[in-house]
Amino acid sequence: MNLLNGAVTTIGSGTPIPSANAIGFSQIDNFIYGSRAGSGRIYRVDGNGVGYDLGVVAGLTISPNYNVGDVDARGWLHLYQTNGTTIDVVDVNPNSTNFLKLIYKITLPPLQIQDFAFHPTDGSLYTVRQNGVFSRVKITYPVTVPTTLPGAIGGSNVVVENFTNLSPTLPSGQAYGSVYFAQGGEFYFYRNSNGTSTTTGSIYTVTLPSNTPISTRLSVSTLTLNAPQIINNDGARCSNAPAPTASNPNILLVKRITAINGSTATQGGGDTLSGYVQDNNSPYDDNLIEPTLAPNLPSFPVSDTQKWPNTTDKASSTFLIGGINGGKTKPNDEVEYTIYFLSSGTSTAKNVILCDRVPRYQTFVPDAFNSLPVAPNTTPASPGGDRGIAVFQGSTTNADTVYGYTNIGDGDAARYYPPGSTLPSACTQPALAEDNGTIVVNLGDVPNATIPGTPKESYGFLRFRARVK
Repeated sequence: MNLLNGAVTTIGSGTPIPSANAIGFSQIDNFIYGSRAGSGRIYRVDGNGVGYDLGVVAGLTISPNYNVGDVDARGWLHLYQTNGTTIDVVDVNPNSTNFLKLIYKITLPPLQIQDFAFHPTDGSLYTVRQNGVFSRVKITYPVTVPTTLPGAIGGSNVVVENFTNLSPTLPSGQAYGSVYFAQGGEFYFYRNSNGTSTTTGSIYTVTLPSNTPISTRLSVSTLTLNAPQIINNDGARCSNAPAPTASNPNILLVKRITAINGSTATQGGGDTLSGYVQDNNSPYDDNLIEPTLAPNLPSFPVSDTQKWPNTTDKASSTFLIGGINGGKTKPNDEVEYTIYFLSSGTSTAKNVILCDRVPRYQTFVPDAFNSLPVAPNTTPASPGGDRGIAVFQGSTTNADTVYGYTNIGDGDAARYYPPGSTLPSACTQPALAEDNGTIVVNLGDVPNATIPGTPKESYGFLRFRARVK
């Protein structure tokens, strides 16, 4: 299964193991190991999909069947049954003297789960319960395997913890049938339903550094609500393999009014221009994932984001400053517009060109930013020219600076196209009833944000001013 979009690909045509379940990937020999329901038998599957019956392991439960499993870094297969009180541990390391022996029985409280997975570095088991609770099982094993098998582990050596600060909270009522880890602590979990359809499942992800405190705010992302529905499923993945990636670039834009006549004071009946104003009808101007809003065609076609810099949920931001309603204005008032941008996709956005038309009944102010530093790559003949466009883009190597850009095509990245001009082909927005001119900024390649504010080049803004006619 492609964990980014849910697409399922058959990787082999080997004879299937009947009633296979509770599987895990062993990094010792690169086989998938699991249990055959109702038999006490262990099997393994190779990379071509060929299954091998390894026989009965003495001491394994015949009924109820194991349906939860994973293999840890030592090559120990952990088997569990939903709502059971015991994890049975089978050594599936072919180099071990205990190969295919039941070495431990681990006692724990009942968990309504359908899969768990070992973290690649902290060694704990992570899972999602059917009620949407995200949990961790921390197990302290003896230094050596006892000579009398199976050994017993329980009491204070088994700690079940629930994470208390997920954003958004996870839906309940359907099983999370398979879970997976990647080497960076990226945790993926497949839900057997998307909550509204009886034919599709959903996939979510959250990143967990080693030994993440349970009070840590965890940002859950929805990867797809349109995965195929597979009721009888279990998951296995090499936890030391890199996280899956896709080339899915995207630029989010948020436009605000940031000053009127050079002042950020609130105008009559308008929003504050000096603070953060969140639009409840938009999912893209905050750092709270709202799966009920986005993605949702046609209004919000791309995924929501949590990667705006200096922004907390929907509560506050020191970056996305400005109002939506500027209040009452009159002729000759000068309105400042700021368009914030964020590369929110999964890969670098190539050849980004931002286009914004001057609003109707207003005229572009050509000298609004003459006081700002001259933009890089401006030709020597132009530095004295008027600068009516301001652009900021974060920089990892240079000091953060808002530059003033000339209005003409002189080699810098920005240009003002007066009314009646032929615009670049990238500016495909339909013409307005009144053509008042267009600001065009060529940002080039914009790397995607991995976390809020990183890399610094992933975000910025353009700014211009227009005078009311």
